[in-house]
Order: sequence, then C-alpha cells, then structure tokens
Amino acid sequence: MGQNGTKQTPNPEPGDLIEISRPGYQHWAIYIGNGDVVHVTGNGLGLASSSPSSGSVSSGISTVKKEKLNIVVGVDHYCINNKYDRDYKPFPAKVIVERALSRVGQDFSYNILSNNCEHFVTDLRYKEPVSQQADRGVGAIVAAAVFSFWVLFSRQRQ
Repeated sequence: MGQNGTKQTPNPEPGDLIEISRPGYQHWAIYIGNGDVVHVTGNGLGLASSSPSSGSVSSGISTVKKEKLNIVVGVDHYCINNKYDRDYKPFPAKVIVERALSRVGQDFSYNILSNNCEHFVTDLRYKEPVSQQADRGVGAIVAAAVFSFWVLFSRQRQ
C-alpha cells in the first residue's frame, strides 16, 4: 500500500497520478497509456528526473518529457495516487492525456516549493497545481525560522 491507502498496481489508467518513492522525496508523473508517462525531468540539473538516482534541487529549468513508466520508476516503488480526487474534480481521462501530451518538449520553470513535479501533474489532472510535499516543506521552513528567531531572542535577553 502507498501513502493515503493507495495501492501499487502494474495497470494504471490514463490520467492517473503516479507517485514514485525516491530516497528523501516523491517524484510525480501522469500516466497517459501504453506504459508511458509525462513528467518533469531535470536536464542534467539533478532535478527529479527519469533517472531514479537523481536528487532534487530547489529551482531550475526543466523539460517536460514522455517516457516509459518502468524507465522513470527504475528500481524505486510507485503507486497510483489520485489523492486530490476528493477535493477537486478531475478532467476526463482523454482531456488529461491531451493536456499532458501538449506539454511534452516544453521548458518547465521548476521550483521545489511553488512549481514542482506534483504541481505539474495536479494541474494537468485538475487544473489545480497543488503539492502537499511542497506545503510540508514550507511548513518546515517556517518552523525553522520561528525556532531560529526564538533562539536569537532568548540569547539577547540573557
């Protein structure tokens, strides 16, 4: 079972969100059929790419690619995770696939907090670019800033 009770399956349907568990983060793609996905890949910048060993950086120019799901997943695990279906109405599968294919080959201005691979695929599926992964990152940054301010303030009072 994947996050949020999703199950791993070798048979995703066109339009499904594919969550790939990489070391330290999740990479996202959209399944378009015939074993293919569309996703954001890093042009050698180390972004969440088709290479399962690629790391992640905070921002850069990426490319939207169509690739085989098994190549993108590599040795990592994946699951179908249409987790936002309860919050947003997905487009019909045919529309999602058309929207995804229309982006192949385009540059993508990647930002880990505001425009990442999860934002990309949720925009294709729902026209709502959302990312819980990014929201958790923003929360961690805010918590670290508050803690740092508290430490500095405490030291100044002593």
